[in-house]
Amino acid sequence: MNAENYTRKQAGNESDWQLFEGIGYTNKVITALPRNTTPNVNLETIKANSPVLEYDFYTFNFREVAVNLRAVLTHAPHAGIGVRCAVAIDDASPVLVDFQTLGRSDEWKENALKKASVKAAKQIVDRAGKHTLKIWMVDPGVLIDQVLIDLGGWKKSYAFPKETAKK
Repeated sequence: MNAENYTRKQAGNESDWQLFEGIGYTNKVITALPRNTTPNVNLETIKANSPVLEYDFYTFNFREVAVNLRAVLTHAPHAGIGVRCAVAIDDASPVLVDFQTLGRSDEWKENALKKASVKAAKQIVDRAGKHTLKIWMVDPGVLIDQVLIDLGGWKKSYAFPKETAKK
C-alpha cells in the first residue's frame, strides 16, 4: 500500500499526518507534523493522543505476519526525538518501529544506496477476513512512503511490489 492511500486518519492532540509530494518511491509520503510535537513512547498514551493512519485490508489467511514499512531517510533532528512510529493490526498492542541508524554502519550504507529505510514489525492476523492496520506517530517528522503486509510469500527485493488497488 502506498502510505497516502490510507482508509482513515485521525489527528492527535498536538499533531496530524500530512501529505508531502515530490519525495519517496511513490512521490508522495505521509509525515506527522508539526516538528516540535513532543515524542511519545508510552504505548497507552500513543493510542490515546497520537495521530493515527488506518488501512483496511482483507486476507484469506491467518498467521503471524510482518508489517514492513518503507520510510524516507531522515536523521533525528536532536536529542530526545527519534525516527519512530508504532503499528498494530486490529486491537493488538502497538509495536514501536525505529528507523534511526547511527554513524556509517552497514545498515546506514545499505539505506543510503536505496534511499530508504525498511523496518518490519511482527503482528498476528488471527482470522481470515477484514482487518485494520494502524500506524501511530511516535516522533514527529517520520516520512512513511509504503506499507507491505507480508503474509509469508514476499521474497525480499530492492523495491516493494506494486500497490494492490481496491476494486
